[in-house]
Amino acid sequence: MISKIRFKNFKLFKNWQELEIKPITILIGKNNTGKSAILKLPTMISESLKGEIAEPISLNSKVSIGKKYEELFYNKEILADTVDFEISDEKEKLSISIKGNNRGDNIEIKSYILNDEDIKVNQSDLKGFKHSKIKSLKLVFDYIDAFREFPKEGYITDINGKIDTIGISGLNAFKLLAQYRKENNPLISTISKWFESNFEGWKIEIKEIAASIEGFDFVLSNQKIKNINILNTGSGIRQVLPLIVRSYMPVEDETLIIIEEPESHLHPAAHGNLAQRFVESFLENASKKYLIETHSKNFILRLQALIADPKVNFSNKDVAVYYVDYIEDEQASILERLELDEFGEFTKWPEEIFNESYRELLLLKQNQSDRDDSIN
Repeated sequence: MISKIRFKNFKLFKNWQELEIKPITILIGKNNTGKSAILKLPTMISESLKGEIAEPISLNSKVSIGKKYEELFYNKEILADTVDFEISDEKEKLSISIKGNNRGDNIEIKSYILNDEDIKVNQSDLKGFKHSKIKSLKLVFDYIDAFREFPKEGYITDINGKIDTIGISGLNAFKLLAQYRKENNPLISTISKWFESNFEGWKIEIKEIAASIEGFDFVLSNQKIKNINILNTGSGIRQVLPLIVRSYMPVEDETLIIIEEPESHLHPAAHGNLAQRFVESFLENASKKYLIETHSKNFILRLQALIADPKVNFSNKDVAVYYVDYIEDEQASILERLELDEFGEFTKWPEEIFNESYRELLLLKQNQSDRDDSIN
């Protein structure tokens, strides 16, 4: 699987940036700095390496990277500059430079260097980025959006066919659970036990609708309350269920599971448990790797605690945390790696990240002091 991506003049990133993919790779930063562009970058490269598209990059993928090719270029300078990528795994490295055509409405390959060999190619020689000389470069992914959906009726009837991704909306999680129920797969019990342990005793159950219909309801139960349809529960469980199903779901190939804001709609107390589940998922099966964008301090803190825990076979070498920042003076974003030591401590931490509580506390104290002065 691809282990490193370098890029230049891509979206908000003017200068060379590097993303190393670890078992757990985290993106943090303020809004509108380019985190989503980086989160989607591996999906774009994966599609280009499959060899299924005529153009270098497709704008018609399920994970949208833009409506026009100019949107891929820094400052939309499709006629003035190139967008450059270096993609590597343990065996191969591909360096590719892409330029706009004369009209600026399409793109073409300017240079193509594979393992230090400058290969003269026309786009007709390629399918996407795929060349016959490429042997190992590939990336299998499952991209899950921040806004996960659930069956509008609260049940599933269409459960046929192989399911190998949870999908952008997360709906495949419900189909997969229905398949597990039909097959008496023990993962149903495993997933339910996770919810029972982490959501105050609530268990997930999948029940047949009726003997005459091949369909399944998704309900929650605890020791006192039985069979509440998932539609009638809080958003938290519905939003996190696709992520937990994905974490237990078997994989045939090394897979990068890309998740946008896993903590969406969850109480902060549950964020750490979610981070721990992803780490456990990797420890159970090293073929699963995670690329996660998060705004949760508790999520990061749990990762730090797991690194420090001598009883857990998880170290700072298994994690990469990146801070995405927009530099006003340069009118461009950067991707800065925040190093962790063996005790889970960051060797450097940006002052502006996760210090909102401290600022609000200072404001509270100042306002309390002002009120006291006005009374006296």
